Parts: sequence; structure tokens; C-alpha cells
Amino acid sequence: SVNAQSLRWGVKGGASFTEIDEIYTQGTGWFVGPMLDVYLPFAGMSVDASVLFHHISYDYNKKERDYTDKYMELPLNVKWNFLNGKLLGLYLGTGPQLIYVMDSDNYYNRWAVSFNVGGGLTLLKHLQLGVNYNLPLGRTVERLGYGGPARPVKRKGVWVSLAYLF
Repeated sequence: SVNAQSLRWGVKGGASFTEIDEIYTQGTGWFVGPMLDVYLPFAGMSVDASVLFHHISYDYNKKERDYTDKYMELPLNVKWNFLNGKLLGLYLGTGPQLIYVMDSDNYYNRWAVSFNVGGGLTLLKHLQLGVNYNLPLGRTVERLGYGGPARPVKRKGVWVSLAYLF
């Protein structure tokens, strides 16, 4: 059975710094949503699952115009927790992420899969400050071209997050 110490929920939010390809030079955004952290009974491991709303603004075609995308993202990371003291803990994490593009007017294929690699600090057993690198994996979303065919869009970037676990 799962006891109260091994199952914790909370809220996660943060900023993202994203690059897509040669047309979308860079994007900045923010994300927020609920998270669940389940500690496993061996080797200081846990599983971190979230449902995140992610809003990103891009510079399109090297500042010719700006573009905004909204995503629903489902990251599932396995974390290795180290030095779990009352004041400070460290963790490394990795895992897949399912991405759904919410503003569907500009997309032919709205689903994608990516992969996270990162780490962070746990402070006072409730706050988690993390940094993740997110890279495309397999299937990509396809943006409808402006006067041209749909083309694959592979997103990669750095996320900085702050979570509070109850």
C-alpha cells in the first residue's frame, strides 16, 4: 500500500527557453499545472508526473512576426534523489513527455513526444527548484505552411521550474 509519505501532490510552474528550427529562432514561455510525486521503496527513486499548460511566444522568421502556441504537456520523469536531509536534497531525473498542441488551427498533426533530462534541489522537503533540457523524440507536430505544405516542427529547450509539494 502507498502511505502518505510516499505519495505527494503539488503545483509546478516555471519558464521555458525554446528553439524550434531555422525559421522559429527562439521562444520564451511559461508553464503551470498540478504534479504528483510518488516515492518508490528502493534506491531513493521517485516518479514525477505532471499535467502542464504551456504558453510559448516565438519570433517567427527572424522577427518578421511573433507567434504564440499553447500546449498541454504530460511529463513523466523517474528521479534519483540524493542527500535527502531536512533542509536540502538533490535529484536527477529523466523521462518522456507527451505534447498536445491546443490551438489546432495551424497544425495538421497536434501530437508529439519529447524527452526530459535534468536535475534540481529540494528545499525544506516541500520546494523543488529544477532545470530540464527537453528534446524532440520520434513523432513531431506538423505546422501548416503559410502558402506551403505542412512541415514538421521539432521543439527543444531549457525549462526552469519551481514546485511546491504538500
